[in-house]
Amino acid sequence: MTTAETYQSVPAKLLEQAHLELEAGEYAWSDVAGNLGDVVNGVTAGRTSDDEVTLFKSVGLAIQDISCAALVYREAVANGIGQEFDFSA
Repeated sequence: MTTAETYQSVPAKLLEQAHLELEAGEYAWSDVAGNLGDVVNGVTAGRTSDDEVTLFKSVGLAIQDISCAALVYREAVANGIGQEFDFSA
């Protein structure tokens, strides 16, 4: 991966459920840039440029999914980006 930083939260599950093949050489532990919790808490820097891509594979509890979605939503609203749509349509 040349355009993404990778952060892990549950190492074995992350690789297993995301179907990333260590044996095939597509991905290695050295590709992991830090712990997701550290990024969320500001201990570790996340993306450092707009050219980088964030790949997030949630394999935890639903509360983690909701927390991440809420953060992304708040950031999008604060920055005036995104698109609103009607789920009932």
